[in-house]
Order: sequence, then C-alpha cells, then structure tokens
Amino acid sequence: MKMFAFLLLLIASFIYAQEPKKEITSSEILREAISKNTQDPVVQDVHSLIDLQKAEAWIDSAFLAGMEEYRIPGTIITIVRGDSLFLNKGYGFADLENQIPIDPEKTGFRVASITKLLTASAIMQLHQKDEIQINDPVDQYLNDVDVNFNYHEPVTFHHLLTHTSGFDNSDINDAAKSIEKIIPLNSFINQYMTEQVFPPGLNYHYSNFGFTLAGLLVNQISGMEFHQYLADYIFKPLGMKNSSLSQPLPEDLRWQLSKSYDYKNGEYIPLSLDFSNVSPADGLVTTGADMAKFMIAHLNHGGSLMDSTTAAFMHRQQYTTAKSKYGVAYAFHENFFYGKRILEHSGAQLGFLSLVTLIPDEKIGIFISQNKRNNAGGLRGRITYGFLRKFLEKRTIKVDTLIPSVDFVNKAKKYSGVFRQINYPHSTFEKIAIQLGFRGSEIKVINNKDGTLSIQGFPFVEIEPNIFQYQNTSSTWKNGFREDNEGNITHLLLGTSIFEKIPWYKQSAFMLPLLFGSMLLLIFNGFGSIRFLVKNKFRLFKGSLLNNLATLCMYLSGLFFLLFYAGFSSLFMIYRDKLLDYGVPFSFKLTLVSLLIATIFTAMLPLLALAVWREPVRPLKSKIWYSIVTIISLIFVMYLYDANMIGFNY
Repeated sequence: MKMFAFLLLLIASFIYAQEPKKEITSSEILREAISKNTQDPVVQDVHSLIDLQKAEAWIDSAFLAGMEEYRIPGTIITIVRGDSLFLNKGYGFADLENQIPIDPEKTGFRVASITKLLTASAIMQLHQKDEIQINDPVDQYLNDVDVNFNYHEPVTFHHLLTHTSGFDNSDINDAAKSIEKIIPLNSFINQYMTEQVFPPGLNYHYSNFGFTLAGLLVNQISGMEFHQYLADYIFKPLGMKNSSLSQPLPEDLRWQLSKSYDYKNGEYIPLSLDFSNVSPADGLVTTGADMAKFMIAHLNHGGSLMDSTTAAFMHRQQYTTAKSKYGVAYAFHENFFYGKRILEHSGAQLGFLSLVTLIPDEKIGIFISQNKRNNAGGLRGRITYGFLRKFLEKRTIKVDTLIPSVDFVNKAKKYSGVFRQINYPHSTFEKIAIQLGFRGSEIKVINNKDGTLSIQGFPFVEIEPNIFQYQNTSSTWKNGFREDNEGNITHLLLGTSIFEKIPWYKQSAFMLPLLFGSMLLLIFNGFGSIRFLVKNKFRLFKGSLLNNLATLCMYLSGLFFLLFYAGFSSLFMIYRDKLLDYGVPFSFKLTLVSLLIATIFTAMLPLLALAVWREPVRPLKSKIWYSIVTIISLIFVMYLYDANMIGFNY
C-alpha cells in the first residue's frame, strides 16, 4: 500500500512539473476568430469618439482590478492616436523591494518577441535601399556561416519575416545566464541553428531562430553589429533614447530596467536577470514613451523609418491559408476587431509580458507591458480589446444563409478526424511535450451527415472545393483543408494555424492514458526490480542461462526506466519552463543515458521471450508478467522514439 501511494505521489509530481505555459485552446481560437469577424468591414472615423478623461478612468479601473487578480507588480500602457501620444501611464512598481514606481517615460521593459517588429523594419530598410530584394535567397548573403538548407527551394527574406522558412522552433540555448556566456550571432547560427523541417513557403511555423538568422543577415549586409544598426537606423531617427539591444545595457539604461517577478505562496519572488542568444528575435528593452514613437512611425506611412511604399509593403498581408482574412504581414500578425484590421505582436520572456496592437485605418496604437509572466497572460488582451470594445463603434452585418450541397454528403467522411497544430518542435526531444499533451492543440472535425461539418462544435459549409464557411448569418469566417495527390485530407487550415491530421494512436485521448499507465507499470516494475534483486542478493531464478538473462534484462530495464523517470520529473520540478534555455544540463543528459540503457535492455526482452516461456521451472504468473512488461516497455519506447527522446536529439 505504501508503494502504491508513493507511485501516485510520483505521478502527481510529474503532472505538476509538466504544468504547461498557458496557451489558447483550439476552441478559444475558433471562438475568438468568429466573434471578431461578425462586424461590418466598413471603417469609421473614430478619432472624435475617444475622450481622454473617460478612457483614462476606464483604464485605471481595469488595470487596478487586473493587477490585483493576476498579482502583477507593475505595468505600463501607451496609446497613440494619429501622430501624437494619447496616453502613457504606469501602474505599480518596477522594484517592489525598494518601492520604485513605474515611470512610463524611463522604466525599461524586456518586450521579448516584439523585437521581431524592429528586425523586420531593419530588413525592410535594406530592401528600400536596394541592398537586398525581399525574395532573394538568403544564402547568397551569408559569409562564414553554415546553415543546413534541407530543401531544393531557397529560403528568402520573405520566408524569414513570415515564419514560413520551414526552420524548426526550439528553446534550447536561446538564453544565457551571464554576459560571459552570450554566444555571438554567427557562432550561435553555426552551432545551434534548428533543422529545416518544412519546405519554405509551405507552412507557418513560428521560429525565433529564423528571426535570429534575419538579424545576422542585417549584420553581414550592413557591416554593423545588429544592436548598433538598430541604434543608428531605428532608435536614433525616432528619438528612442531609452531603448537598446546592447548586452549589457548601457549604464544609463541599466538602472532603469524593471525587475520581473513570480508569485508563489503569497509572496512576490524577484527573478534573476538573464540575457539573450537570439536577440534579433527577443532582445529589445524599451519604454512606453519610446514604443509610442515606434507605433506612430508605423501608423503614419513609415515616418522616419521607411518610405510610404515600403511601409505599405511591410503591412500588407503576406501569407495566409484557405482564403482567410487572418494572416501575417512582415512580422506583424493580422487580426480583425469590429470590422477593423489590426496588426499586432505579443512578447513573453522571463517575468515579462507585452503586446503591441495597431489599427492602421484609425491610426490608433496600444502598447502594454507587465513585469510578471506566469499565470498573468490575460491582462494585456483584456485591457487592449476591452478598450477597443468600449471606445470603437461597431456594426453587425447580415450574411445570406448557407445551404449545404447535396453532393457533399458523399465525400464528407474524408474530412472527419482529429487534427493537431503543427507549431511544435519537430527535430529535438522537446517534441515530448506533444506526447504529454502540453503543446499542439487538437481540433475534432465531425461529419454531421447533413452536408455540414462540425469543427470543434461549430457548423461549417463547403463553399468551394476544400474551403468552408461558418454557417452563421453574421459571420464570414472561413477555413479549409489540404489534401494529398490521392485526395486524402492531410491538414486543417485555420488562418495561419495549420493542423495535421493524426491517426487514432497519436490522439491525446488514447495516448495520454496509455503513456501514464505505462509509466505507472514501469515504475512499479522498477521498484519491484530493486526489491527482488536486494531480497535475493542479486541471485536470479534457477533455470537456463537465457532464462536468467531475460529476468536480468527485465529488471534492469525497469531500474533504468525508473532512473529516467525520476530524473526527468525532478529536473522539470526544479527548472520548470527554464530547463533548456541555457543549454541542456548535464543532469538531463544523464537521464537520456538512463533511457538509452533502458531501451537497450528493452530491445532484448522480446528476443528472450521464447526462452522464458520454455523454462519449466519458471512460474506461469512470472511468464505472464514478463510478457506484459515486454509489451508495455516496447510501446513506451516506440512513443519516446517518436518524441525524439531516444538518443541525444538537441
């Protein structure tokens, strides 16, 4: 009984250790897309509708309530309208211990992936000056840098800026604990550039490493260090005096940087400052006042950053799927709210969360940043869209009722199934997060047998081959499907999100119970192995040599599976979501060695099964147990192999 209780405790600790970063679920993706597309696309002039006093009162109330709910120490909000600053305000503290308040003019925030907007702006400047063409293959500009391009089609600047280069995403080695351990861009790309897992141009697959390569290209084409290029050609023309990508920060900015925090057991815990190895993707430190200048430039035809033609090109939709409105421009992501097109980008980093939202037709921009990340992701969206909902006018539209085609009933079955989002690491052992159900949202498509499909509960009607529209009189939301040469459906296309069709044995409803059940049995076998070997002083059953070898392999596989599980879960409990950011710890490499040894012993089990069943002195229940352990161990190893856990895939 004590052993069983201990096993349950281990399983619980593993689940706790694997608590995922908060992601939008597939249902939320659909609901948000549908709700935002139920408005009249006719744009109205709303400049006069926003009253500063009323807006500030609403924002004050919303921020104070949200900061209390999410336990956020400090935030800033910056709103621009036209070519001027509308509101720039800070709430709470940049330094709780010393009670230093947020100063929206000077307090620096790490805005993480919002940096990509500046990197894309730098690329567009080079394009404007004819130093590059946006569809040029990037390899012709790389000097002394070895990147594995796995496909015949060349990777272009267009692909890098739209996350369609095909490069995998990863968190391994993307940060450094100290200045001394920062890896220069060219060395980082040479050593750690991720695999190209898709042909360029085919799929949207978010990649920090792709934007890091873009930053290196700016460096090699301009002949300037990337951080210095931004200082000279973006910060200086815009007057962004309190912004930098330098590591370490200049002395006058270092003391202005906000601390970041976590909140546990009723206490705020300050987080240690780390540094970025992928700074063109996430290295920017800036203020509310400086971000106002950047937003104003982009809202006013490029301002002093670029000419109006280049700005319009950058802001244009550059990639989408299935004729959807929702796509990506260069670095910016598209959205629609009350019929108005939005360009936005979010950012998340150690203890920081940020969001930039531009409504170009209204010349309104909103920037929000906060110094707490964990369990605090809801505030920035709540404030941004709450503000737009309250202060922008809306009008609903009327859509003709969609009538399903009679012919569709005959082919509807091929669309049915479960589809999993592809935006996860494919080439490293980080793929295990998919097997454990913590990345890659799943969407279920059901044939309603009435000419419609239910996609996560919403009815859709085919309006042209493989293109479907939501069956609702106030929405024009569309999605689609991709099929192979044989006519089999392979992918669901939802805006920029792409979902791959997966067989039943890869679906979380089947996989998770099997994996956790297998782990429970193998842990039990591991403890049983220790108990048996100690009790019998490492003497095995009487019988043939092969029978004894089989017993030894079974118990040693159980022992090393136990060591792997204990190491894996313990490390995640210790490091949480920072396990791999600074490289793969030696202790984690040892857990991979344990798994590799367990796999070797597991591979021997079926080879020795015949000897076990032929052994007359071995009890029947022992033979059955051996067979069960063999089958479960093989299944477990196959799933781990598919997750890139077998070997050293990093």
